[in-house]
Amino acid sequence: MVEEIKHLLETIFLSAAEKGEKKAVLILLENGDLFDVNCTDNDGKNAILVALESRNLDVLEILASDRRIHLGDTLLRAVNVGYTPAVVSICRCLKDRNELPGGLYCKSSNDDFHADMTPVVLAAQHNNVDALKILLEYGARIEDPDFVEFLCEEFTLQHSVGRINVYSAMTGVACLSLTNEDPLKAAFQLSSKMRKLSEREFEFRSRYAEMSQHCENFAADLLDYIRNSSEQNVILTHDPEEWSRDSFCGDFKEPFKVKTAIKYDQKKFVAHPHSQQSLVERWYAGLPGWRRHTSNKAMLLSCILMISFPVISLCYMVAPKQKPGNYLNTPYVRFLCHVMSQLVFLTFLLVHFVNFNETDDDIDEQYSGLNLLPTQWELVILLYIIAMTWKELSCLVNKGFSAFTDNLETKLFDNVTLALYWGWIIFRMVAIWQSTSPPQYTLLDTFMKDIVQPYNNSDDMGRIAILNILEKVDYILDDTDQLQEELVSFLELRFNELESKLSPSETSGRKKRSPRVKISRPFSNNEKHGYSNLRVLNTTVGNLPPTHPLLIAEAMLAVAKVFSFLAVVRMTVVHLHVGPMQISFARMGGDILKFTVLFALILVAFSVGFSELYHLYTYELLEDCKNKNIRRCIIPYQNFQTSMLTLFWTLFGMTPLTSVEIDVANHWITEFIGQFLFAFYHLVAIIALLNILIAMMSNTYTRIEKVKAHTTSSAVDHYCLALLLTMLWMSYYEEVSSLSPPFNLLPSWMTLKTFILSRIKGKDARKRRKITRIEKKDNEYKELAKQLVQRLTFDRKGEEDSSSQETLMLQLKEDMSGFKYDIFETLGDMSKTVNSIHNAVDESAPECDTKVGSDLLRSAEAAIIKAKNCMLPIRPDVFTQMKGCGSKEIDFADDDDDDDVDDDENDDDSNEMEHQV
Repeated sequence: MVEEIKHLLETIFLSAAEKGEKKAVLILLENGDLFDVNCTDNDGKNAILVALESRNLDVLEILASDRRIHLGDTLLRAVNVGYTPAVVSICRCLKDRNELPGGLYCKSSNDDFHADMTPVVLAAQHNNVDALKILLEYGARIEDPDFVEFLCEEFTLQHSVGRINVYSAMTGVACLSLTNEDPLKAAFQLSSKMRKLSEREFEFRSRYAEMSQHCENFAADLLDYIRNSSEQNVILTHDPEEWSRDSFCGDFKEPFKVKTAIKYDQKKFVAHPHSQQSLVERWYAGLPGWRRHTSNKAMLLSCILMISFPVISLCYMVAPKQKPGNYLNTPYVRFLCHVMSQLVFLTFLLVHFVNFNETDDDIDEQYSGLNLLPTQWELVILLYIIAMTWKELSCLVNKGFSAFTDNLETKLFDNVTLALYWGWIIFRMVAIWQSTSPPQYTLLDTFMKDIVQPYNNSDDMGRIAILNILEKVDYILDDTDQLQEELVSFLELRFNELESKLSPSETSGRKKRSPRVKISRPFSNNEKHGYSNLRVLNTTVGNLPPTHPLLIAEAMLAVAKVFSFLAVVRMTVVHLHVGPMQISFARMGGDILKFTVLFALILVAFSVGFSELYHLYTYELLEDCKNKNIRRCIIPYQNFQTSMLTLFWTLFGMTPLTSVEIDVANHWITEFIGQFLFAFYHLVAIIALLNILIAMMSNTYTRIEKVKAHTTSSAVDHYCLALLLTMLWMSYYEEVSSLSPPFNLLPSWMTLKTFILSRIKGKDARKRRKITRIEKKDNEYKELAKQLVQRLTFDRKGEEDSSSQETLMLQLKEDMSGFKYDIFETLGDMSKTVNSIHNAVDESAPECDTKVGSDLLRSAEAAIIKAKNCMLPIRPDVFTQMKGCGSKEIDFADDDDDDDVDDDENDDDSNEMEHQV
């Protein structure tokens, strides 16, 4: 019997919590010792969860304030259903209970959520700004997954999903807006981090790429809410780290935020119209009305400025604030001067070996190695190299290592070019030093002087001695250096001369030896001590060793010249039509790399096959070349290396079909297999792969050509073009790059002024003023960032509220439930008032006429009955059925059973009232 009563009370308790019967819940909690207040229904939900799902806030507050009721994961589920008032109530009750830390990070009691899911993470995932703000106010935080210990083991599915959940929360709009003082920089960093994670954890690549895109879109969307130029300057010029550098001169107009976006590869932020408008205005600052000029007029003025490059540079050095020197304060003019400087340098490189008035004697002197001193053109090139190196060093000193990392590809290209030029200079100096140093004689020279030379004029004795020496040198000094080879060649020549004087009978028993090394000329009698002129540098280039410093220097200069001319290509991005072609060229390079991966595998496979097929014929082919007196014998498939080279050039049609034929033997099976492999290689590598590469490159070019029209399909390529153009602009915004080579070697007035100011007194005062201004700018940025976030949040929240009726229905239900409870409370108070009036009348005036009092009581009784009849019997299940119903009408009518229950209650109340009256 007791268990049945307990079960009945638990059922009534859960039903009252579901229907929002506040008075019943209070009465049952007063008698909570008769049943289990933490009882659950068939779904395992206790009363507070039932009240939460039914959106009965009053009942939920009553239950949460009772310490006997376990909250469990109620806060997590309140955040999940998006019921913000319940989140406020639960957090307040947790604080009153002193359970705030554990309750804020509560985990799911079942498998409905991930094991590491917390309320603050869930609120950020749902972008519930109100709930997240409340949780943050009570002390909840979202920690970086790299520094959080998960409940599950690392490198498991649970761990990976947990990381994704946290990162999904961190990259949400609500979390980016509320948890960061600088939401733009936080969005940049998270977007870059998610992009790296998508490359590292490729199994979840789509999820990480989506989160990276969300961060990039958030940063770009914030720019839409900038309303004027002052706000634009505050946002785009903010960078406290850059301002705090010692070399920062106090110019707060540079777009440092755009530079940060470039660093993290945020194309949408950089390509946003608000960013581009600011960059263009600064690009032409100091040239009023320039953008109103026609194309022809602008081109003419640009040519005039380029030609006036030396005059403008000299005037800037003397008077940087006066015309025409102040034109260099304009980034566009600095760009034109830099282009002109590069063109002059390339002209010097072009005419380095081009002299149409030179004679044959000049050519002989230039290429015979007799004159290694630098020419006038090389001196000018050296001056430019020093100036360009000084420019890079100045930028490195002023900006630190970030000067190299901000634009890594461009800086790496420039620094490699400069390294090649300096390598040319160093090896050229070594070659000059070797040419001017006296020859170092060895024991071999003494041997030639004292032993060989006395036998030059003798016949028999000289022949015999030379022959003995030749046999010893031939077997002992077989692998020596060039001097020993010259000695062998000389001895062989002298032996052949002496042997030709002998009779055929004397030479029949000996095998005639041919000289192994051919020299350009024999020793003459006029040579000092019989020494070879090959010992010194003053000889032809053909006699130099392959690792001679002069040859290395010329090779490095050749590569450096190629890089210098290619550097002009990146400046073409400023042109509307040539810029997309530059992007197309870079993308085609990526297509070629993809093609190279497959082609390399196929090339290795066929190279192994051809080298294995033809390596047996190497000796016969070499002998055939000797018989034909071919100086340089090239065997197509001699080994693996030659096979790869042959097949590579076959790709361009430079290998004939005769390369697979065998002339030294009649082996038709080998020829047939060779022809089959050769044909199959053409089918796979040339017909298939090469045409695939051409199709890929054609598709890339066609897609990027649409950038000119700024169509939606080419939006990504448009962002890439804007990023490249902005990177070029940013390199000319700084004062460090004002003077172009070679004028940057001369000290300017600005350089002297900066040096003097850094040495005089008052440095601390200037530093304090600078810090104060930085703090003011930083606070101004933070306030404006909050305003932009509020505008974005308000706009999106308004869209969500206008498109959803669920919030309105829940509010209506809550109001009706409260109205019902208030009516019950009012009726109870009125019943007490009527009873008190009846008792007062009976006690104080029994003998008086009670007609007036009886009429008053009857009127009150009628009012009570009428009020009860007017009550709206609201049930929670009506609202539950209305979720997602759109604009469907809501029927508040109860079922017949509920009407009967209400009528019975009304009848009982009226009978009781009549009895009391």
